[in-house]
Amino acid sequence: MKLEEARTIANGIVRQLQALDGLGPSRVMVCGSIRRGRPDVGDIDIVAEVNEAQREAVLEVFEMRPGVFVKASGPELLRLELRGGIGVDLYFAHPRQKDRPSNWGSVVLCRTGSKEHNVMLAGLAKSLGRHWKIQEGVFKGDQFIAGATEEKIFEALGMAWVKPEDRK
Repeated sequence: MKLEEARTIANGIVRQLQALDGLGPSRVMVCGSIRRGRPDVGDIDIVAEVNEAQREAVLEVFEMRPGVFVKASGPELLRLELRGGIGVDLYFAHPRQKDRPSNWGSVVLCRTGSKEHNVMLAGLAKSLGRHWKIQEGVFKGDQFIAGATEEKIFEALGMAWVKPEDRK
């Protein structure tokens, strides 16, 4: 589908999530090809920061929505199919907790892509003796280094932040 159609659908989903009055995600961002501004979009990728109760509320919203088929549901992903066969992947990040840093930036970075950009980042991390766990962040051994923001992840890899539209 074309970028503007995909953006319209994605923004509608974001509005639905934001309308959950206290049970909705703390943060929501449209990612993937839409965020990178690609003219043609294969599916819609959205990242939502949720705790367990919020994740359940999000799932309930889409299970009850006419014209939405829940294809898969788990702790990290809700995969939907809309009328017309439009695929929506809703990825879940978690907020900072006492013993667990936020993974928002890592999930947003990975789900923005592109695949080639992610492979480059993972290779760079490895060359620095680090590991990018996409659902958690950048680690050196067992030590967490960065994951809460994209900027911190790029910094941990010795890079300046790269605008999504330049992540080809």
